[in-house]
Amino acid sequence: MQQLTFNIRDFIAVSHAQPMDAPWPTRCPFELSFSRRPLTRCQTAAITGTGIYMITKLPQREIIYLGLFRPLAGDIIADRWARHLQTITWRGARIGLGPAPKGRTDLKVARRRDNLLSVASHPELQSVIRAAYDHDREARYTSTGNDTSVNRTRFANEHWAEFSAATQESLLDNFEIDLIRMHLPPDQATADHQIEEIERRLLSEYKPVCNYQYRAKAHHGQRHRNAEALLIQSVRQVMTAVTSYDATHRITLKP
Repeated sequence: MQQLTFNIRDFIAVSHAQPMDAPWPTRCPFELSFSRRPLTRCQTAAITGTGIYMITKLPQREIIYLGLFRPLAGDIIADRWARHLQTITWRGARIGLGPAPKGRTDLKVARRRDNLLSVASHPELQSVIRAAYDHDREARYTSTGNDTSVNRTRFANEHWAEFSAATQESLLDNFEIDLIRMHLPPDQATADHQIEEIERRLLSEYKPVCNYQYRAKAHHGQRHRNAEALLIQSVRQVMTAVTSYDATHRITLKP
């Protein structure tokens, strides 16, 4: 497996965005925009490939999210990594708090607020959740295409002191991203089937805290298994079992 390491800031730009929310009685943290930087041909080639990507929280080196990517699915930075960073940190300018617009009722919105509050113990984050409900309910308590979740809120709460204080210059210091690319079969249909099976096997065994499969009561005691080195090794083992080939590349974006 070939390993290539890049600076995460050469791929992802974080900029300040003035919150569009109505005036709140507390600070609105939704003020950072995440986007793809112009890439060289070498950089583009490195992140173009079917594989499994993982987001690691630093300095703990805990993998907090695992997902699959296919080049036909779009831009991995704009469509995956930037969206995750917005919602995992609760700092993204385009964050949506849910629920989905279809069948959205006052009762569902209130229940969503209560669900988010149930995992937020930090007083400042609690104030943000309530202020969004009281002052920007229509804009924030819906789907924006960059939607957080109860699991992501619980994780943001754990690290709110650092996420809340992070600036556009410092926020990426908290994360490392890996893309483990698989050996491609001759046709796309086989590649799609294989990468879906690889992801299924991994998420049946591991439960990163920001994946929807994570259940706090059942899986909290297993979080030590999401250590970066262990999961990288497991990804390679599962790829070999499914495709009969080791992973071809490990692309790492570091601060």
